[in-house]
Amino acid sequence: YRLGTKAGFADLISVPIYERSVLLEVGLFDESLGRSEDNEFHARLRERGFKLYFMPDAVVTYHPRNTLPGVAAQMFHNGWWVSATLVRKGKFPFGLRHLVPFGFYLSLLVLSVLSILGINAARISLFALVGMYAAGSVVAAIKSSPSARFWRLTVVFLLMHSCYAAGTVAGLFAGRGGPAKGQLTAPGANPVKDADPRGSENYRLVGDAQNTG
Repeated sequence: YRLGTKAGFADLISVPIYERSVLLEVGLFDESLGRSEDNEFHARLRERGFKLYFMPDAVVTYHPRNTLPGVAAQMFHNGWWVSATLVRKGKFPFGLRHLVPFGFYLSLLVLSVLSILGINAARISLFALVGMYAAGSVVAAIKSSPSARFWRLTVVFLLMHSCYAAGTVAGLFAGRGGPAKGQLTAPGANPVKDADPRGSENYRLVGDAQNTG
């Protein structure tokens, strides 16, 4: 859905519109999740037979972080909630792509250790992995910004992936205990100003998906 140009079903949509009846049937957003509430909600949608439909002609105005510290914090928090959701909720409502940064840096670490121990195959694999990452970053940067300043994007890519991986590691130590309602839960969480009168569950009502199952 991020780079797609064709309409069709998707496992996740960044700015979806839901029918109110669907929200009430499936259950609303779990507000104890600071950044992954949409992933968790979409997983419940799929479990109930609903599907998300991507429409490339929809126009959405999005204001991204405009500083490197802002991007770093966003990516760290996003990665944090991937593993923290698993720790706190005992489920993984994400795709394997959410683990790619963590897997990449874990591979670099393992290959680096093996290289130090003198294993030539590990050393070759390490250089090959770094080379492929660098080449992929440069190609993606040139496509996104075909100018002499494309190299700036390669720095952003490195920052995003490293911070996301670091956040994923940190989230493993989030702890299973949930916070009190209305309090910040962890990095990236939003404070809830109004208590939910229905009691036990922390949920946020959002918009209006269509049941195509």
